[in-house]
Amino acid sequence: MSDTAEPLWMLRLNPLRRRRLADPGLLAALRTLDGATTEVRELADRCSDALYEMIGATTDREARGQLIVLRRAIHNDTAPRPALLVDHPLVGRWWEARQRREAHAADVVGHYPRAVDAERGTLAGLLGDESLRHSMTLVAPEAAAGAERYRAAVAAAEPVPTRLRKSERGLVQYVTRAMVRTSPMARFTAIGLAVPVPEGPGPDAPEFGRVVPFQGLDRVMLDYVLGGLHTADGDLTPDTLLQLPPTADLSAEGDLLYFLQPGADGGVRRLSAKVTGAVGLLVAAVAVGPRRVA
Repeated sequence: MSDTAEPLWMLRLNPLRRRRLADPGLLAALRTLDGATTEVRELADRCSDALYEMIGATTDREARGQLIVLRRAIHNDTAPRPALLVDHPLVGRWWEARQRREAHAADVVGHYPRAVDAERGTLAGLLGDESLRHSMTLVAPEAAAGAERYRAAVAAAEPVPTRLRKSERGLVQYVTRAMVRTSPMARFTAIGLAVPVPEGPGPDAPEFGRVVPFQGLDRVMLDYVLGGLHTADGDLTPDTLLQLPPTADLSAEGDLLYFLQPGADGGVRRLSAKVTGAVGLLVAAVAVGPRRVA
């Protein structure tokens, strides 16, 4: 902590390291294909302009028709018949670029089997993070069990069954949510205070020193989750907040309010009240959140 007027930074670090699920080899092949596709598109536009000029300057009707068919094929990115290819530098460059693009597209398709195995291995490795496994067990037990089955299937020598492949989309969503610090899947979030100085480490290169844990209990939230109706003695003040506890529930018809009430013996009773008169007004008043008595 510093007593200077420098700004104070709060750092939040998610211990689950972010990793790209995409296979690097497939990603490189796709980038190459994208560059080849852009080249073909640019040459196609230039070829269309050049062929327009040739069409206008040609007096032979049959030759003009072939040029029109060639220009249409280039514009629509379809392979023209070899007999239609004219001796023009731009047309030759377009044809060569298109052949290269087709070869790159075939290379991308050839990467698919290897890439999917690599990406499944990466996903299975992320699902094995201990903190993420604990979080999924607490928040989504069924998804956690499915993640364990998926990890076992990926580790096996046999192909992943179709039933587990269908669950990959949901597992990817859980993993990507866990990589976001505000996600409930991020079980632990490290928080620290720092004063920025020119000679200090950058925000993208944090230094991990001695870990100092701080534990706390949110009493207000605990009372809200565990408590029933407020039974403390004393008068309500204008600043007192009124709200329905999470254990309260309305009937399907909306005419009864079910709630829990702590008993004198330490137990809890489940009671109900008709939503009429003052009770109905109170329920309507706090329907969208806590309201002050005043």
